[in-house]
Amino acid sequence: MAYLTGQNKPGTFSLTKSDDGFSFTQFDTVATLVYRGERYNLSLGRNFRVIDRQDKPRLSFEVGTGKDQRLFVADMTFVSSWKVTEEISTKVSPAVIYRNWRGDEWLVGGTGKLQLAKKQGDAWSKAKTILASREGKFDDQPLTYHHLFESDSGVFLLYHSAHPFIIGAAVLDKTQLDTVSWRADDAVWWQTPEWHSQTVAFVGALTHDDKIISYWQLPDGIFAVVYAYYRFPLELTTKNVSINLKKSEQNPILEPKAENAWESFNTFNPAAVYLNNRVHLLYRAQGDDWVSVLGYAASADGLKIDQRLNYPVYAPREGFEFSQGYSPVGWQYRSGGGYGGVEDPRLTRLGDRLYMTYVAYDGWNPPRVALTSISVQDFLDQRWFWEKPVLISPPGIVDKNCVIFPEKIKDKYVLFHRIFPDILLAADLSGC
Repeated sequence: MAYLTGQNKPGTFSLTKSDDGFSFTQFDTVATLVYRGERYNLSLGRNFRVIDRQDKPRLSFEVGTGKDQRLFVADMTFVSSWKVTEEISTKVSPAVIYRNWRGDEWLVGGTGKLQLAKKQGDAWSKAKTILASREGKFDDQPLTYHHLFESDSGVFLLYHSAHPFIIGAAVLDKTQLDTVSWRADDAVWWQTPEWHSQTVAFVGALTHDDKIISYWQLPDGIFAVVYAYYRFPLELTTKNVSINLKKSEQNPILEPKAENAWESFNTFNPAAVYLNNRVHLLYRAQGDDWVSVLGYAASADGLKIDQRLNYPVYAPREGFEFSQGYSPVGWQYRSGGGYGGVEDPRLTRLGDRLYMTYVAYDGWNPPRVALTSISVQDFLDQRWFWEKPVLISPPGIVDKNCVIFPEKIKDKYVLFHRIFPDILLAADLSGC
């Protein structure tokens, strides 16, 4: 990452380096950029963009205004040494120069609408619009070039609109860059609401280890954002993925048992954990009383159940899990039928303990997320010494599908949970 400070001498700039795109350390030496044999003062430039190339990155930035506006293109001769190798008279800004596998060069960028031009000999063709705002969609505001990277599916072109920032995506044909193969109907990323009252500026973006990372300048520092690949179409992002999901021919692998009153009607929605070379399941069960409890089963291969206990290993113990005093049942909160109890467990191992989150439903009030835990050894030995459960979600809100992330992030516990229709993230879980 390159930046200027008040301590930089004219014609120099500072660098930081990172192996993962998130943790940066100061580079040992300052960097220089040479233009026509002399060091160039980067404070005269604006709209800096870097495009990844297989051999080395290329820096593009804009200088001058009006008729004197030009795009400078600089190549890296060493990590701390850059040289302007091309200057182009163009009003397309911000912009980068992309070179495809045939050696064709294209200028891509723009503000308001996205344009490109092709190099023909020593000249450039007239800029042509390839993407414009779309009325009634997320990108109905003026567009600005964001980032460009190559993939097996084509050339991914990211763009943004501002106030607030919203990121869109398209795929261009590698051979004929002016052909748009695909354009997203939904945004790749929306600016987080916490930034709406702050001054936000886009710094740059890169691709690293199959991640798209963008950087944003805020008053209290530079923040990194990772764009979700699932927002790109499946056929464009999984061409080389060999995983193919197939339903087991042995389905169902676990069914209700009529001889066990507590699981005679339903068995579903299990939690799974892999311990000591075995798959362990805690599954939700309902029986003659329609109260949800948890049963235990295990498998060596994850497909064939070779062990199953004939008694529930976790049952309602607290008033928030099941209250027989309420009647009738709050039908609007029922899930899978039933009169309440312990529903839809999730298991996470943290150290020598297993933490279980689940839906606690008393049969009347909106279901809430509860948390308990057990030592790994007690779990394996089938000594069901569960800790006293606690509620970790607020009352009056239907909150479900909660799972704890298996590692701390910045020394905080993190969990995912669902308040329909959204999947949410919470940090610093005091209940743990």
